[in-house]
Amino acid sequence: MPLAPGLLEQVAAQLAHVPELSVRRMFGGAGLYSAGVFFGVIADGAVFFRVDDGNREEFARAGAAAFEPVLGKLSTTYFQVPEEVVAQPGPFAAWALKAITAARAAKAGKAQRASRQKVPHPRSQPTQRASMGRIR
Repeated sequence: MPLAPGLLEQVAAQLAHVPELSVRRMFGGAGLYSAGVFFGVIADGAVFFRVDDGNREEFARAGAAAFEPVLGKLSTTYFQVPEEVVAQPGPFAAWALKAITAARAAKAGKAQRASRQKVPHPRSQPTQRASMGRIR
């Protein structure tokens, strides 16, 4: 997943108004974060954003391809931002904000699921055996 020359700088400049934007290099590409929330990937000369029900239709209408982190394994949550969107700072920033919203919602849902306590099955509880004591 090598980075295309200048793409990282272009993306960072166009997303300069994203709250607490950080770009972290990873596996030959880069990850996009807003206030610590992972919302995008730059890889193979393309930009991929987080999707959910709030922005999935835009990506589908644009014919966006799914991110393929490993050959043959397609992501269901990251899709390629069309080049014509990346080339326009206004629309690109709008798509980024929707991706950030999707990423925050996913993170919140994950945290909520993790905080729920599982109710143990009665059979998984240790059994207490009655003490029979000594018989005389």
